[in-house]
Amino acid sequence: MMGKLLATLTITGWFLASAWAQDIHNPDIGDNPQGQMLTDAGISEDPAQKITILETFVERYPKDANIGYAYLQLQSNYLDTEKFDKAVEYSEKLLGMAPNDLEVRHNAIRAYEGAGGWEKLLPLLVETKAVADKAGDEYAQGVVQYAEYSLFSSALKIPDPKTKMAYLDALREQYPTGQYVGNPAAVDAYAVAAQQLGDMEKAIPMMQAALDASPDNPNERYLYMMAEHALGKREDAKAQQLSEKLVAVMETKPAPEGVAPAQWDEQKKLFAAYGHFVLGRLFTMKENFRQGRESLLKAVEPMEKQGGPTYGVLAYFLGICYVKLDVGGDNIPQASKWMSVAAQTENPFQGEAKKTLAAIKQAQ
Repeated sequence: MMGKLLATLTITGWFLASAWAQDIHNPDIGDNPQGQMLTDAGISEDPAQKITILETFVERYPKDANIGYAYLQLQSNYLDTEKFDKAVEYSEKLLGMAPNDLEVRHNAIRAYEGAGGWEKLLPLLVETKAVADKAGDEYAQGVVQYAEYSLFSSALKIPDPKTKMAYLDALREQYPTGQYVGNPAAVDAYAVAAQQLGDMEKAIPMMQAALDASPDNPNERYLYMMAEHALGKREDAKAQQLSEKLVAVMETKPAPEGVAPAQWDEQKKLFAAYGHFVLGRLFTMKENFRQGRESLLKAVEPMEKQGGPTYGVLAYFLGICYVKLDVGGDNIPQASKWMSVAAQTENPFQGEAKKTLAAIKQAQ
């Protein structure tokens, strides 16, 4: 008995959903008060008045056969007036009624974009592609293209790095040969988010693919980040190769379109310094202190302007080089200088720098 009841409820629910889906686009407006309200809303040229009439209709006639049509009009009008929270509200009602309706889904995507509803937007984008692919008509193709664009453009707006990476992962999985998956902005966003999360293993393949696709114009940021990653893993040969390539690239790379010459000159100096920064630390770790000092000194001026933890690390390694190269106290002033900078600048070696500086002073 219970099985028959459940089956009946399922069939009835399907029938109502199908009926609602039809009414969403093709209302049967009768000669009655509710029909007159829908007519008035349809002919009104004032968006605020139109919304007021439709909201009143929804409040008075929540079980009317044309309720889905009213919801769709409200969804669309709230989008047009950029009241995205209300557009989301009606999108969720409509998705429950007509889950396979592509206009509803397209509008819902726009509503979540406007409201910044990133957690709910992502599954909606993935599901919408599947629904649209199944429909297969021209409008569906347009919805698929918009869903692809939304994955890309939304990822660039999302501040949370984990959510940003989830969007870009979905972009790569859903549209592996699409127009946005290799876009430099997408690769940049993914790399930065991965770095923030300490998960460079996921970003390296994307950066490498971008470098492979543009061998004559390599991205200096990718070269630096990959060199840092290689150094951190003690892949010394790879770190040295990437760093040397970065230095060489920055010597000859022309300014990108739209970048002022003075600004580009500063950029070139900074990223060449980053190359020397990686090389200097690599040589120091390998106890080639003279070559390490030489490379690090080439990085000082641009990185001092930049400041911050990276400059503190540079100062620490320079201090180490001067300590190790000291003969008869001739390098002590420079060792003290750089260890003092490292001790006063927040960086991963700040504590070690303070200890080393104290030891230098005690030995004098």
